[in-house]
Amino acid sequence: MNGVRCRALSGLAILTLVVACGEESGSPTAPQAELAVAAAVAPAFRQVSAGRDHSCGVTTDDRAFCWGANWQGGLGDGTTLQRLAPVAVAGGHRFLQVSAGYGYSCGVTTDRRLFCWGGNYAGQLGDGTTTSRLLPVRVPKDLRFRHVEAGSHHTCAVTMADVAFCWGANDYGGIGDGTTAQRRLPTKPAGSRKWIAVSPGWWHTCGVTTDRRAYCWGFDGYGQLGDGVYHLRRLRPIAVVGGLTFTQVKAGYFHTCGITSDDRGYCWGHNGTELGSVATSNADQQETPRRIAGGLLFRALDASYYHTCGVTLGNLAYCWGAGALGNATVTESATPVRVAGGLRIGQVAVGFYNACGVTTDNRAYCWGGNGWGEVGDGTDEPRPTPVAVVGPM
Repeated sequence: MNGVRCRALSGLAILTLVVACGEESGSPTAPQAELAVAAAVAPAFRQVSAGRDHSCGVTTDDRAFCWGANWQGGLGDGTTLQRLAPVAVAGGHRFLQVSAGYGYSCGVTTDRRLFCWGGNYAGQLGDGTTTSRLLPVRVPKDLRFRHVEAGSHHTCAVTMADVAFCWGANDYGGIGDGTTAQRRLPTKPAGSRKWIAVSPGWWHTCGVTTDRRAYCWGFDGYGQLGDGVYHLRRLRPIAVVGGLTFTQVKAGYFHTCGITSDDRGYCWGHNGTELGSVATSNADQQETPRRIAGGLLFRALDASYYHTCGVTLGNLAYCWGAGALGNATVTESATPVRVAGGLRIGQVAVGFYNACGVTTDNRAYCWGGNGWGEVGDGTDEPRPTPVAVVGPM
């Protein structure tokens, strides 16, 4: 085997075959040896999140790691150095959950405090400024949070009391407070609803209330709010039509997807392959929920740029759209295709050109675009199928 072929190996396979990848004497080269060690000590992950050009995850012992692009400090390690493998988020915090956005990240700690780090041009870190941060800064609200999601230009989180807050860019009403004013501190969307989770996308936001109803607000140029009509924007939450009850919704670039109470997947918005169903017209938008093709039943899904991924009740990962489908091709698909490798996935996360998942035995895998190291396998080579995230190097 030559060096290039060896770099394509992933996870423990690197460790197993490292001798074969070395010189003729059988001694591994220095980079290969580093990859082998990193693979052997890869953390056990509980959750992962894929952002624009970087990814983050939380281990089973509550540590947060990030990897990939870091030009504004989105990895939280106090530098702007690109990382091809996971690096620990600085500060000594213990995390329940992290979310990677567009050049920044946020996380909820085990004591339910909220921290963000990275790019902050629109106030998306929620610290009252527009100053980028290389280290985690606390969102200054005397509240306890249970969930946070970092979007492209704005962030949303839900407290332990089921109250939603959003902050950051608000040009199209993505904050949901009835204005288009930028918000540098957490601001409640209009209304007195109680929320399970809220998901910020590119310029729009969607969420599920405690009574299982889906609402969306913000930019609606392609029907991604799901309210059955076209509007440029909605400044306050509006109900998704169709009478469906949801357990989760995810706002992507110009589309939205969700899982109903009977485990069916639906998408709406930009009428491309990212909706997961064969288009029934040439219209640019699908303004109401349309069921994902294939009859699959889902436990989780995520939506991002022009692709979407989901995990079935049987822990199989499927993706569709134009992007990181994980099926060894670069061909887009209008219907779900199974992610290669036979992995049993419990959770999936979708970035712009990449995706990641955590297996049922707590191993993190990523696939897709890897120009900044966002796949986390120690290289910057594209990965059309899942490869294991290695340990810190």
